[in-house]
Amino acid sequence: MGIKRIIFNQQGNVRTVFKLLAFVLLFQLIGILLLRTTVPLIQNSPFHLSYGVNAISCAAMLLALWVFAKYVDKSSLAKYGLYPGKGTAVQFGIGTIVGLVAIISIIGLQWFNAEVVLDPNSTFKEHDLTWGYMAQLLRYLSGSLFEELLTTSFLFILIFYAIGAKLKLYNHRYLMAIGASAVLFGLVHGFNENATILGVINLLIFGAVTTTNFARTRNLAFAIGFHCFWNFGQNILFGLPNSGKPSEAWIFKTQLHSSDWITGGLFGLEGSLIATFVLGAILIYNLIKLRNSLE
Repeated sequence: MGIKRIIFNQQGNVRTVFKLLAFVLLFQLIGILLLRTTVPLIQNSPFHLSYGVNAISCAAMLLALWVFAKYVDKSSLAKYGLYPGKGTAVQFGIGTIVGLVAIISIIGLQWFNAEVVLDPNSTFKEHDLTWGYMAQLLRYLSGSLFEELLTTSFLFILIFYAIGAKLKLYNHRYLMAIGASAVLFGLVHGFNENATILGVINLLIFGAVTTTNFARTRNLAFAIGFHCFWNFGQNILFGLPNSGKPSEAWIFKTQLHSSDWITGGLFGLEGSLIATFVLGAILIYNLIKLRNSLE
């Protein structure tokens, strides 16, 4: 009885800290199992590794979240923003457009100091260029799904429902959950190569954008589309670094001739002051939409 009272609350639900521990443990176990059984099959191929690790990690995240939702949280993946339907397709489409337009805007606002040359190519010379693009798109789609499930969806839901009506923070639970998700998203990318303080701040704002939309719609599709094609625009469309990672397949080759504060330097556009204003504008719009939906 003592152990049961420690793990479960008065409503019979698993306490938040044990939910977190259960999810982390599930993901670690499933992730290790999948990576150890599949990565040896592709470890000698840089091409397959370029997207394979992301795809396998994403599969582990999805499986862990499904098991967690079904057996620990007594819910479903729909609670975490994953469900089919026309609305989901629309949200993904909107996210895709907003992500691409945002990147094109950041390039456009420094157009007079930019060289953008059509030069379709990839670092994987032994593979057809089309396959190179498809592999990198899969890399970013699976990577976006992985990161958005972890920060935008799981962490938001965990914190939001942990703040009960009896707590003083109850009226601020949206702000607390969005803030925690955004901070985690920004800090995780701070360990990337060539990361900058401004880059981390911009990615914190980025995390707030996706989580604010999720808080309003409870649909993860916008966040996935926005994230995937934000990365696609930088890395594949314009051939620029993405979160410090150089492009491996590109359509245009771009050189930006301004200070690192404007171009983002080796970290990519996410380290640009222009990105701060673009992401800030999108965040303000999403915050207004969220506030209006709560009134």
